[in-house]
Amino acid sequence: MNAFHTGNPGPGDPVTADDGFLGCQAERDAASVVLIPVPFDATCSSRAGASLGPRTIIESSVFLDTQDAVFGTFEEIGVHLESTADWIEPLSMDTRRLVESLLARGPGPDDVQRIAEIDAACDRVQSFVFERCAAALAEGRTPGVIGGEHGVSYASIRASSESGPIGVLHVDAHLDLRDRYLGLEYSHASVMRNALDRLARVERLVSVGIRDWSAEEADLVEVSDGRVMLMRDDDIASRLCRGETWSTLCDEIIAVLPQRVHVSFDIDGLEPGLCPNTGTPVPGGLSFRDASYLLRVLAESGKSVVGFDLVEVAPPVGAEVQGERTLDGVVGARVLQKLIGCVSSSNRSG
Repeated sequence: MNAFHTGNPGPGDPVTADDGFLGCQAERDAASVVLIPVPFDATCSSRAGASLGPRTIIESSVFLDTQDAVFGTFEEIGVHLESTADWIEPLSMDTRRLVESLLARGPGPDDVQRIAEIDAACDRVQSFVFERCAAALAEGRTPGVIGGEHGVSYASIRASSESGPIGVLHVDAHLDLRDRYLGLEYSHASVMRNALDRLARVERLVSVGIRDWSAEEADLVEVSDGRVMLMRDDDIASRLCRGETWSTLCDEIIAVLPQRVHVSFDIDGLEPGLCPNTGTPVPGGLSFRDASYLLRVLAESGKSVVGFDLVEVAPPVGAEVQGERTLDGVVGARVLQKLIGCVSSSNRSG
């Protein structure tokens, strides 16, 4: 089987949005899914690098084939990859320098202006993401954001909720329910808190694979009156050890979601061996097969996936990104392929 399909560049050749994801760029008018790269990674509380996520995913995708045993032939879906806005990555770098000083010593009373500058930069990115997602939805297409840090997902979820109630299927190692972490409005650790606090049409948040959370976040779950459902990693392991099946757990997860679903997939929801360079890895997590099966159950449930995001993919430090295959990029590309297949299949069945 040839690893380079028609339209793909060869190894080492420059890869651009014109080549598309998996080398299968569809004209926008013919696309059912629009991919929006957002190379912004300013607020990560550990290692930065997710700003390179969109690039490493797209460039690693040239090594992959387009057939999927569950979701079929990728070319038939129609996927359009937008060009990357050239101002986002420089803004990310400048803003990251401001955040690093907060990380080094913690925010203090003298940081009011610094935090305001960081919030303003994040707000600019949020506006961009919302506008691009809203434009795709207005055209009858499904937007998929490729991050970047998890903070950018808020605008994507907001766009998905504009036309009606949604549930968020949240795959992650972290709850991301902290209130203004480090004093920042759009911290990556606050994305789901912002969604719950600001988006009344987010009817339910279902967080899967969680293995790291604070007392503040646990308290919020307790008082959510069922609006937040957790499928913690330890609980998954315990139930599987007692003889339950992953199929049963997936049915339970999907059943509590409303008809319209947004999928927010942080790559660190997977086992860290699959994403070794993500910014905040945590032991445990879903296998690739676990995650794939969960998306299959969603696709076959009759519910509609109205938007999605994939975030926190990062290449190795010092890696030559252009034309190089990395494990992080290949796994990210395969997850993205599964997300797109899930969208296509769910919208057909829905």
